[in-house]
Amino acid sequence: MNRIHRLLIRLSSGRLLAALALPFFPLILSVNLLDMPISLPRMKALTGGHTILDMVPFYTAEKAYQMLTAYGPAGRQLYLHILFSVDILLPILAASFLAVAMTLVFPAGHPLRKLNVAPVLALAADYVENAAALALLLNYPNRLDGVASVAGLLTLAKHGLYWGSALLVLYGLVLAALWKRLGRAQQRGDRSSRGLAKPGRLL
Repeated sequence: MNRIHRLLIRLSSGRLLAALALPFFPLILSVNLLDMPISLPRMKALTGGHTILDMVPFYTAEKAYQMLTAYGPAGRQLYLHILFSVDILLPILAASFLAVAMTLVFPAGHPLRKLNVAPVLALAADYVENAAALALLLNYPNRLDGVASVAGLLTLAKHGLYWGSALLVLYGLVLAALWKRLGRAQQRGDRSSRGLAKPGRLL
C-alpha cells in the first residue's frame, strides 16, 4: 500500500484530475439517469423496478437469488452486458478520480492523505464482486450460495470504501476553504496593522 500511496503522490495533478472527471461524471450520470440500452433505468424497466446486485449496499445469498429470479431472462442478459461494459470502465474511473482527488486535497504530511489508497481497495473489491456476480449469472439457476455470500460482503466493503473516500474528499475541500478564508482574514489584519502603524512612525 505504501508503494501505491507514493505512486499516487507522484502522478496526481490538477490536469490528471480534470482528465478523469471529463469521462467519469457524464458516464456515471448517464448510466444512472438515462434510459439507454445499457443503463440502470433500462434494467429497472425490464425487471419491474429491480436494480443490479452491485447497487445494493449488502445482500445475503437468499436475497441475491431472489433478485436474479426476479430479473427474468432479459434482465439477466442485460446484467451480463453491463458487467462486460460499464462495470469494467466505471469502477476504474471512479477509483482513479477519488484517489487523485484525495491526494491533492490533503497537503503533504497530513495523516488523512495516506488514505488515498482506499479507492484502490474499493476498486479491487468492485472487480472481485463483479467476477462473483458473473459466476452467479452464468451458473443460474444452479446456486452458488458461498459465492453469493462473499459477493454480498464485497459489495458492503466496496460501498463503504467508495463513499468513505468521497466524504473524505468533501472534508478536505471544506478544510482547504476554511484555511484559505482564515489566511485572507489574517492578511487583511496584517495590512490593517501596518496601516495603523504608519502615523506612529511619522511622529
